[in-house]
Parts: sequence; C-alpha cells; structure tokens
Amino acid sequence: MLSYILIRKNLTEAEISKMRFSGKNTSAQLEKQWHIGQTVPLIQEGYEVSEVQADGDELDYLLDNLSGLPMSKSPVVSWFGDMAKFVIHNMPVGMTWDKVNQKTVRIR
Repeated sequence: MLSYILIRKNLTEAEISKMRFSGKNTSAQLEKQWHIGQTVPLIQEGYEVSEVQADGDELDYLLDNLSGLPMSKSPVVSWFGDMAKFVIHNMPVGMTWDKVNQKTVRIR
C-alpha cells in the first residue's frame, strides 16, 4: 500500500502543530491511499503532500519507476517534505501499474 498525507496550503505553523497534536484528520489534513490496480489520483487544489509511506507491491513500483529515492532496509519506507512531493508528483495521474506486463497503463 502507498499512503500519503495532504495538508492544506498556507496554514500557519501553529495550525499545523495543533492539527498534528490532535491526531485527527480535519479539513486541513487528508489521508489518501493508493494500491496497484487503482488509478493514481489527482492532488486536490489547495493541498500539498507532506508525507508518503509505501510497502509491498507499491514500494516495488516506486523502486522500479523512480530513481534516486532514499531508501532504508525496512519493508516500509516513509518520505517527508520535498521528497514526498517528488514521489507523488512523479506518479502518472490517471494511470496504474500492470504487474504482469511490467508497464504503466491507463485505466478507463
């Protein structure tokens, strides 16, 4: 699974800290997931990516299709800030990964 957190742009540091401390998803924070076989979604306008976490087939997809990602030896890898934005913004929106044929395909 690949999960990512979107935070509404232009929040003050105090608003971000309060949101993180509460541990709740508010209108300022959205948690999304993506699995192989699903269409890669668009990022909602006014939101930016703050964190990405991947494991399993979705992590393999990232390793096969994005070069230069910092990695750990853990089966679950997380990226934050600019690296998280890089991961999400370099995924092919409206497409998915075909594991059998090892290629990106459009879902209709």
